[in-house]
Amino acid sequence: MPDGATGQTCDEARGRDGGGERGARREPGRARVQDRDQARRLLSAQLQEEHAQIVAARQRLASGRPVKLSELGELDPHAFGLFLALLGEALAAQTDPDAVVEQASGDGLLRIRLQPLEDGSWAEVHTPAGVFAGRDHLLTITEADTTT
Repeated sequence: MPDGATGQTCDEARGRDGGGERGARREPGRARVQDRDQARRLLSAQLQEEHAQIVAARQRLASGRPVKLSELGELDPHAFGLFLALLGEALAAQTDPDAVVEQASGDGLLRIRLQPLEDGSWAEVHTPAGVFAGRDHLLTITEADTTT
């Protein structure tokens, strides 16, 4: 609202146009536009890299071949994350520690079959963050048939 004596608004009297930083002046009719192209390119590159790592983790684990947990070898962080998610889903569905369990992944793209091996068997899965250890199981992860 303009001041009666000067004809200026309070913001104009303080050197502001009401829409920017203190003391900042803009040319009338010119909006500030921030170039976000570089940030978008960086985000796109990061998403592509993460997608490639997830695909590689799925290819590493979802071979369709049975493998003992003790024979998995070292898993990178993405493969280990996928492994833990699938293992967690399978163990949550298991009714007895000696029972074989088959379970689809939460997204329905993979199937996991987990068969406990003899009591006293032991497996260690190494990751850059440490060692995951427990009873050995025969693990089979396959791509789910999404055509039906």
